[in-house]
Amino acid sequence: MPKGAKPQKLAAIVLPDKNVPSLSRVLEWANNTIDRNHLSEILANYPTIMDDDFMNSRVARSKRDHVYADNYDYNFVIPKNLVLKLDAVVKAEKKKRSMSNYFNQTADDNHPERTTEEIIAYFPGGTPQFTSAAVYRMNEFYNVVRKLDAWKEDVDWLMSTKWDEMTVNPELFDVETDSDELTDDTTGAKHAALANEVLKQLEGASLSSIFRLESGEGTVKLDKMMYL
Repeated sequence: MPKGAKPQKLAAIVLPDKNVPSLSRVLEWANNTIDRNHLSEILANYPTIMDDDFMNSRVARSKRDHVYADNYDYNFVIPKNLVLKLDAVVKAEKKKRSMSNYFNQTADDNHPERTTEEIIAYFPGGTPQFTSAAVYRMNEFYNVVRKLDAWKEDVDWLMSTKWDEMTVNPELFDVETDSDELTDDTTGAKHAALANEVLKQLEGASLSSIFRLESGEGTVKLDKMMYL
């Protein structure tokens, strides 16, 4: 090593086995399965790379290139703080291009067949690079994790609360739930019945399930019912 030269820091990255399903497949399954306990286990054990302290200090970069998009549907994620860095440079690149397009409408057709122009976000140093779609998928991965945590909290709350001791009328959706004319001696039982019904819906529907109100005035998606 030349005198006065700084030692080069290296980070070892181990990619998962090819048998691990791609993130796009995992997300599709996650939004349609009703077995959220199994889903939590799968997500908790899904491969995460670039999780060392050295990577945490790296600055994200972006560029545009023509690539085969399917090559960027990885079977791993990176830590959430790194995803946020990549997401920030993707948004900045989109904004930069939208402004340049206002002044320059020319297109570059000199690129390989079946490739598309993509925003590529990356950390310098030879680590995997990510298209904007790949960054979006990793954001969705952590959104699903957050929704699952909220689902567990809601289920615990529904199961631990002594609903039959409630004395206040449930005013929200009182017409839809037939709770608009309760007496003091029936309020607690109604609360318990409603809690059991909500618990049944939370345990028996997927994150993508949509329910229509009996009044016909709207719909509610399951993941919006949970505390987010």
